[in-house]
Amino acid sequence: RGNGPGRTTISFSSGGMLMRGTPNESSLSTSVPLIVDAVKGGKTLTLASVPEWIKVGHLYIVDQLDDPAFVAGGGIEGGRSYREITGNGPRGLGQLVKITGRTGNQVTVDVPLYYGFRVSRSAQLAQAAYNPMTSSPKYKCGIEDLKLTATYSGRDQHMIRMEFADSCWLRNVETYNAAGGAHVFVDFSYRCEIRDSYFHETRVNTGGQGYGVALYHLSSACLIENNVFE
Repeated sequence: RGNGPGRTTISFSSGGMLMRGTPNESSLSTSVPLIVDAVKGGKTLTLASVPEWIKVGHLYIVDQLDDPAFVAGGGIEGGRSYREITGNGPRGLGQLVKITGRTGNQVTVDVPLYYGFRVSRSAQLAQAAYNPMTSSPKYKCGIEDLKLTATYSGRDQHMIRMEFADSCWLRNVETYNAAGGAHVFVDFSYRCEIRDSYFHETRVNTGGQGYGVALYHLSSACLIENNVFE
C-alpha cells in the first residue's frame, strides 16, 4: 500500500522483464496419439498409452493436423506454428491443457476442451516446449505496482514476456514507450491474468510491432480485464 506505478519506475536500456520457465523446443516432438476423438467441452483424453512424462499438474499441448477447410497458414499470421517448425506437421489449432489425473490409458484435464480434436487429423498430446521430467513452468508469480519504460528501440523487444507461465499475473502495472514488439507478450502460458493496468506508447510502430497484450503459441484460458491501451 502506498507503492504503485507513480512511485516505482524501472527503466530498461536493453531487454525487458522476463517471467519464464525453462524452455526446451525439442520437447515439442515428444508426443503420444489420441485413439478416440476428443469431445468439445469434455475433460478426458484417451491415448495410445500414458508414458511416464505425462505428469499430473503439468502443462501439455493437445492439437491436430490442420483441417484446410477450417485452418489456413498454420494459424499464426500466415506463418508456421512451433510444432510445425520442429517437424510435427502443420498444427495451427491447439490448446494448452493441465493434466489433473491419469487412469489406464486416459488422462483428465483442468479446463474443458475448446474443440473436438479428431483421430482422423492425427490428434496428439505433446510436451509444451519444456520437459516435465526435469523442469516446471513458472507458477503463481506476479508483477504488481510498477511502471516500466524503455529508453531504446528494437523490433520484437517486449517490455514484459510471460513464457511457460502457469497461473501468473500482472496487476496495477504501467508500461510506457515499449522498445517495440509488445508491451506484454504471452506464449506457452496457461490461466494467466492481466488486469487493472495501463499500456501506452511504443518506439517502433511498424507492422508487427507496438502491440498491447499479445497471446501467442497456444496460450490458453487467460484473462485480460480492466486495462487501458493507448
